[in-house]
Amino acid sequence: MGDTLFAATPDTMASTRTKKITKILAVSFAVMALVVQLVSGVMPGESNSAMAQTGNDPDHIITGGFSSKEQLLGIYDANKDRAGHTDIKQIYTQYGVSRQDIQNAQVATFNTNDFNGQLKVLGRQNHNVSNRTAVKIEGTNTTVYTGGWLDGYNHKKWTYKALVGKRAVDGKWFAVMFDCGNIVYTEEPKKPQPPVVKKIQVCDLATKKIVEIDEKAYDSKKHSKNVEDCKVKPVEKTIEVCDLTTKKVVTIKESQFDSTKHSKDMNDCKEAPVVKNIEVCDTTTKKVVTIKENEFDSAKHSKDMNDCKNIGTPAPVTPVEKTPEQPAPAPAPVELPRTGLADGISGLFGLGSVVAAAGYYVSSRRNLLTTLLDR
Repeated sequence: MGDTLFAATPDTMASTRTKKITKILAVSFAVMALVVQLVSGVMPGESNSAMAQTGNDPDHIITGGFSSKEQLLGIYDANKDRAGHTDIKQIYTQYGVSRQDIQNAQVATFNTNDFNGQLKVLGRQNHNVSNRTAVKIEGTNTTVYTGGWLDGYNHKKWTYKALVGKRAVDGKWFAVMFDCGNIVYTEEPKKPQPPVVKKIQVCDLATKKIVEIDEKAYDSKKHSKNVEDCKVKPVEKTIEVCDLTTKKVVTIKESQFDSTKHSKDMNDCKEAPVVKNIEVCDTTTKKVVTIKENEFDSAKHSKDMNDCKNIGTPAPVTPVEKTPEQPAPAPAPVELPRTGLADGISGLFGLGSVVAAAGYYVSSRRNLLTTLLDR
């Protein structure tokens, strides 16, 4: 058989055109898919998909991002996004971005290869690449991942819209991307160094020991900066003395003794006894006088007031014995007129008187002689 020639018919021509169109569409879709795949493979930032930056990418610090500075400030103040994240303020704070820094930032764009390709970015997702580091956010259970852009985009130009400013804490550049709220920075903020606490040596007044404490812990009620206060001092002896001013016995330190103010003789503090006044009879003047009791002298005074009563009466005089003198002869009786019997009786009495006088005279003379002989 010879060659068979197939003639083209309208049906075959239509089928051929359909196949060509289908092939062209298939190739076009394949090319588009390849482009999407390539874009997905080289997307910088926290996601490998450019489309994911405007969606609910788990890498977003703020899910879905924000559209204005005011919206970002509202999310910061509420510390919550639409996905329920409650760690936004803590993440921003740990990376040195304060509310005031956001307030001062300006809407601008930046490129991934700015700052000589030294930019760093942080997000919530771990991409398991060597240039990313896990960082625990203080005060939360959140871990973020930070480092260079993915797929080498630190050296390729990819432009982002962001709030761009400088951190007040150190003046370094930062940006917060609108699409995701992720922070881009040139340098990590330095962690605040704890204040240097100066150590000082003090005397602990309770234990009397020299100890080292933080200067801020110093308490003048408990410590002394004079370490000499911790040295054991000898106990000073105390003594009892008479205070010459108050006339009271007081206790003082031995070093305080002053002979012009004190006396070690306790008798100097005894009160002088009060001497009573007494009335006595002055036997010399025979007058009642008042004297101190300790002035009484029995040779001059008498406590018997009767000794002063006979004032002006002369003292009794001891009689001086005299030699009895011979009595003078009795005068002759005057003769009375005789009147009988009475005259006789009178005569008898007269005679008796004479006889008695004579006897008395004789007796006195005898006594005088006897006295003279006895001498």
